Amino acid sequence: METAVYCCPCGAQYRVVRQEAPPDQHKKIACLSCNDSLEGREGKFVLKYFRVKRPGEELPFKLTH
Repeated sequence: METAVYCCPCGAQYRVVRQEAPPDQHKKIACLSCNDSLEGREGKFVLKYFRVKRPGEELPFKLTH
């Protein structure tokens, strides 16, 4: 399992977890703040997003990749 940080154009920030999954697992994902589409897959990996910051909020901690 791998993690990364994704910043949506609206300003929301997400921790993204990549996990191997069968090719038939795919669903549409949208930003919780602006409803913009987020990638649900990257090759053989499914992507899971965990919002850690809303637009305009300050983070109480520093995100690292």
